[in-house]
Parts: sequence; structure tokens; C-alpha cells
Amino acid sequence: MIRELETQGVVRKTHSPFNSPIWPVHKSDGEWRLTVDYHALNEVTPPLSAAVPDMLELQYELESKAAKWLHWNRVRLQSTYNTLMTPLCGGDTAMEVYEKGEKIIQILLEASFAIKKSKVKGYAQEIQFLAVK
Repeated sequence: MIRELETQGVVRKTHSPFNSPIWPVHKSDGEWRLTVDYHALNEVTPPLSAAVPDMLELQYELESKAAKWLHWNRVRLQSTYNTLMTPLCGGDTAMEVYEKGEKIIQILLEASFAIKKSKVKGYAQEIQFLAVK
């Protein structure tokens, strides 16, 4: 996996104090996931409280939409090591939410992103976010 990424020019060997080591992890489904060890970077990075959502506000926002359909679209791109999370979007009907999800996927495809279909999550009336339903 690493040699293939080197050949493609995605990664290269370096000895710099400003990089983080990469680690391939073998997944249970037989595929590989490339992870990055950010421990050293995290040690010297000050916390950014604005990046952490206010959980009470977030829970209120989710509960206030309880009667509507919610959609948390998770799209895994092929040949990359990132997952795109679309914003939580809702609608009054399942069809409205489905159409929003289809539009998001269409935009990604038109931008030449390859999507891993098995990793696309659809619409639901109940979602789990940070281990809270």
C-alpha cells in the first residue's frame, strides 16, 4: 500500500520535524485504511474550543426536529483516505430528504469524485451522533 502511494506521488519519504508518521491499518473487511499519527502535533497545539460544538445546543437542535425526517449523509470517497460528512439536513418528508442526498452525491460525481457506494448512509428518522440518539 505504501509503495503504491509512493509510486503515485501521494506520499514520499522525508525526515522533517514538521511531518507526522503514517500507519496502514488492516480492516476487518480485508481493506486497508491509512491513518496518521498526530500525537506529537497534538502535544504542541493549543486547544480550539470553537471547534467543539456546544452539546446542549446541539441536542436541543436535534430534539426540536424530532418530528421531521433527518439526514446525515456520510460519503466515503474511493482512492482517498477521507470521509465527507455533509451537514445535518432535514425535511418534512422522507422524499425531500432523499432528494437532498441525491443532489449532494450528484455534485460530488460531477466534480469527478469516486464514491464508495457501500459507505453512503441514507435518510432516517433517528440518528446517532457522538454516541447520543
